[in-house]
Amino acid sequence: MKIIKYIGLLLFIFVNLISCTKNNDSENQQEENGVMKLNIQINEYNFILDLESNQTVEELIDMLAKEPIRLELKDYGGFEKVGSLGATLTRNDSQMMTYPGDVVLYQGNQIVMFYDSNSWRYTKIGHVSDLANWDEALGDGDIEAVISLVGE
Repeated sequence: MKIIKYIGLLLFIFVNLISCTKNNDSENQQEENGVMKLNIQINEYNFILDLESNQTVEELIDMLAKEPIRLELKDYGGFEKVGSLGATLTRNDSQMMTYPGDVVLYQGNQIVMFYDSNSWRYTKIGHVSDLANWDEALGDGDIEAVISLVGE
């Protein structure tokens, strides 16, 4: 009888360990080396966005947990693409110099993706480190971008 209880206990522990591993795999797809990440798809190009650690990013991730966000981005000033988020997020604006690959929140409700530099007051969301094809993807004129959780 003790052997059956022992086997039952081992089976229970094994099932719980497998369950925890599956949950951690999903979290690890979005977090690598302590840096949270999102996916940005523009046409056939995919980019990984390394996220900042702030309230705005937390709110954005909560939105993305429900569904990916589609943005219609318009060219502005010859250095950025700007599009309405369709929601307002917490702002923590500061004066900053932006660089190609930076993604920021502007006025609490617009996402800006930079292909050149600018200085203004924004809330930084993150940065695309691998800029291969970034200029080509942002291209001339208006574009559509889809932001999603990594692995979705």
